[in-house]
Amino acid sequence: MADILTLLRSPHPEEQREGAFLAAEAALEDAIPLVVDLLHSPHPGVQEAVDMALRHLGGRRTVEALVPFLREENPAARNLAMDLLRSLAGPHQDLLVPLLTDPDPDVRIFAADILGSCGDATAVPPLCDALLHDPDVNVRYQAAVSLGELGYPEAASALNRALGDDEWVRFAVIEALMKIGHESSIQALAGALEHSSELVASMIVDALAAMGNRKAAPLLLRRLHDAPGPLRNKMVRAVVLLLGPKAIAWLPEDERRSFRNDLLLALEDEDPDIQDAAMHGLGAIGNGEAAGRMLALAATINPDQDPERLEKAIEAIASLSHTSAPALEAALDAALHATDDEALATVAVAVSDRLGTPEAALRLAAAFPLHGRDMQRRMSAVMARHGDQRLHDTFRDILDTARDGTVLKNALAFLGTTLRCRHCAPEILDFLQHPYNDVKEAALEAAVAIGGPEV
Repeated sequence: MADILTLLRSPHPEEQREGAFLAAEAALEDAIPLVVDLLHSPHPGVQEAVDMALRHLGGRRTVEALVPFLREENPAARNLAMDLLRSLAGPHQDLLVPLLTDPDPDVRIFAADILGSCGDATAVPPLCDALLHDPDVNVRYQAAVSLGELGYPEAASALNRALGDDEWVRFAVIEALMKIGHESSIQALAGALEHSSELVASMIVDALAAMGNRKAAPLLLRRLHDAPGPLRNKMVRAVVLLLGPKAIAWLPEDERRSFRNDLLLALEDEDPDIQDAAMHGLGAIGNGEAAGRMLALAATINPDQDPERLEKAIEAIASLSHTSAPALEAALDAALHATDDEALATVAVAVSDRLGTPEAALRLAAAFPLHGRDMQRRMSAVMARHGDQRLHDTFRDILDTARDGTVLKNALAFLGTTLRCRHCAPEILDFLQHPYNDVKEAALEAAVAIGGPEV
């Protein structure tokens, strides 16, 4: 033991480091004051050894030795001590609670910070008291942060009351309430919207959305029309996230009509998350105006960078078939004939595929001759998947006129595998002589599917 203490008292960093490691290995509690004192060392190797040793030794004596470092003027040593206290002080938080009333506001801030990491509900009452009564705004802010880190519902009442505090404190309070997610905070947060700046109100709306309690939705709906544009759009997103499309569809008619208008306005927001929520909501209660605007917005989404986002947009647009089928059909028809906007036409093809009906395939067939090779490939694939007998002539014409192998394969699959068109067999068999091997294989599969004496 004496050798270890001697090493720790040495002026040489290498010996100090060795002493710290040996003290930890021997669980030598008598070495704790000397090890803690080495937090003043400027040498990274010594600091690393001290950190390891104190974490290994732990216990009340270590915490008692570290607490005075909250008054340390050397920020490096103080920060090391605080980091250790966050890990070790949990069972000994009674050593920190009295510091919440220390005359030095910095010490109060440090104590509140560490108590937030202790994980013990007994830290909640003193932190709540600091939140509501400390004269220093930064102490109140840190108390709110720590209450959020602890996450105990017992803190909700004090945090709700603190929503009237300085704006700087409210930022932390809202974050803490969101983490705790107590039902009593729903009404408190919604009520705070009326006397908050737009920035704080935006945080409140985000918090209500993240808490996921549907009871917040009616409170937001009642405040929609009093909110400025950007905040209103955030509230629209929150309502969609809270209710989901099924519940939105069951809103009373007047509320549904009003909310539809709010959703249409939210489509114009610059935030992609708000745009996506608006499309999701309109998928449930959209009208004729929604169809064209949703298609246009979806056409701006980069399919390579945001494939999942585009897929959700396509799903929302296709959902309009349940509420506004004629308007959706008209919008799709217009988009498919937009030969100068390939992105728009591509989205229309994808929506048609999602609809998966013979009528959707017929719409594609009507616009098919207007487009170039790449678009015809997409269109013919969807037509072949969902078309019926009414596309027989269209695909016969494609066999006669198309030169692209992919388009030809789609036509062969439809006429052979789908329709099993016996009188098409001679034309299909001719493609066994096609220069492309994959077209030959498609022709063979089609012929086998048709079967019979003709083949």
